[in-house]
Parts: sequence; structure tokens; C-alpha cells
Amino acid sequence: MIDQQDFDSIRNLHGDFLAGIAGGQRADFRKKDLSGLKLADADLSTALLVATKATSCELTDVVLSGADMFCADFRAAVLVACDLRRIDGRGIDFGGARLGNCDLRESDLRPGMLLKAGAWTGEEVATSFAGATMSGANLSGAVLRGAKLRRVVLKPAEIRDGDGRRTGRRVSASLVDCDLRAADFAESDLRAAVLTRAQLRGARFTRARLDGAQLPARVTA
Repeated sequence: MIDQQDFDSIRNLHGDFLAGIAGGQRADFRKKDLSGLKLADADLSTALLVATKATSCELTDVVLSGADMFCADFRAAVLVACDLRRIDGRGIDFGGARLGNCDLRESDLRPGMLLKAGAWTGEEVATSFAGATMSGANLSGAVLRGAKLRRVVLKPAEIRDGDGRRTGRRVSASLVDCDLRAADFAESDLRAAVLTRAQLRGARFTRARLDGAQLPARVTA
């Protein structure tokens, strides 16, 4: 299990890697356990987090853009203002997590294919946000085909100024241009979410709350 000191050392080497400084190393958390760590203001873009266990982690202003997060476990984690653009998040598990103002635009969140003894098993594991709360999340252009989104709450987030004061303005969760084919939104709260131009063929909305949601023109609530 990686402790805070270990993480800080790896983060520093990753910073050198990103800056092209000799001796720098890409952060490699593959199959490592980061559970319970509190991470803030870290640039981990393009880091390796394949099958990483990060349950109950707290991430604030962490940059993970372009990271390989294949089948990572972020159940019950708290992510605030994190940059997750264009991650490889196939098979990732955000079950029960809280994501506030996180940016997941253009991320690959399709099912992941499992490996065993170095060979593909043919078994797929779906990306899951089941039971997650996503305030002001931006998933525009992401691919969530077949994702588990049961009981997810996609709600607007309050915008605050640079000093943390309330502005009275709110930003809706965005699923604009998402590939949501065969996604399961059963019992989810999608009120005021924006799903314009999303691909929804085969998506399931059993007992989902859609009042106020902006849906593609061909779909009705």
C-alpha cells in the first residue's frame, strides 16, 4: 500500500517527467493501493493507474488528463475539480463516489476486457457510476456505451468566485454528444442534466427522473 510520503515522492518524479527533466519518471500506480489518501493540487496527467485501488480517496484539483485508468477502483472516492479529460477509463468503477465539477470530456468509458495470466479472457467489465453523485460534471463527448449508471445523481453545481463566495449561478451536468448506447440509468436522478445530441439507442431509464433534462430531439421523457 502506498502511503502519503511514497505518493509525494512519485508525484515529484512525475513532475520532472512531464517537464522533460533528466531522471524524471512517469507515475506508475498499476495494481497499487492508494486507498484513503488525500491528494491535492497534483499533476498526474498521463500517469498509469491500471487496476489501481483508490477507494475512499479524496482528490482535489488533481489533473489526470490522458491517464490510463483501465479497470481502476474509485468506489466511494471524493473528487473535486479534477481534470479527467480523455482518460482511458474502460471498466473503471466510480460506484458510490462523489464528483464535483469534474471534467471527463472525451474520455473512453466503455467496458474493459479482463486479462488473466497475460491472455484476454473474453469477459467484459462495465464502467460503473452506480450510486454516484456528480455535481456539475462535464462528460461531453465521452463514450459510456454499456455503462452502469443506476441510481446516479447528475445535478447542477453552484459556481463560486475565486474567494469561494457564492455567485448564485449554477452549471448543469453535461452529457452532450456522449455515446450512451445501452447505458443503464435505472432509478437515476437526471433532472436538469443536458443530454443534447447524445446517442441513447438501447439506453434504459426505468424509474429515472428526467424532468427538466435536455434530451435529444427524438427522445421524450
